[in-house]
Amino acid sequence: MISPVTKFCRVLGFFCLVFVSSITWANTSVDWNWVKAQLQQNTLQRDLPRGKHLYQTYCQSCHFPDSNGVNLGSFRAPVGLKNIAQDNPLSFVETLLYGDTEAQMPRFAQLQLQEAIDILYYLRSL
Repeated sequence: MISPVTKFCRVLGFFCLVFVSSITWANTSVDWNWVKAQLQQNTLQRDLPRGKHLYQTYCQSCHFPDSNGVNLGSFRAPVGLKNIAQDNPLSFVETLLYGDTEAQMPRFAQLQLQEAIDILYYLRSL
């Protein structure tokens, strides 16, 4: 049985980790108009093996290997991560870098834009 003090320390540690990650800024000098244009033209460079590795490192624990682990839609109309990568790639990349508190998606500020793009294209290849 875990003592109340141990539980409290674990919860406090988790919230400290969330807080620290929330104040770490992602690359704020991103030209999103350029990224959007490149995504529409499908001309961005990609490294699928690196995208797979990054997905396994940062995403797989919640979204599972097939990208359908966390339902991003509703019970009646489930949406997997791959669908979002296909349907709205710019939103996918922004959410990966900056998070989405409403969807309880943490930010991954340690990722560079190119790494987020590699994850995007890896998912689109599944």
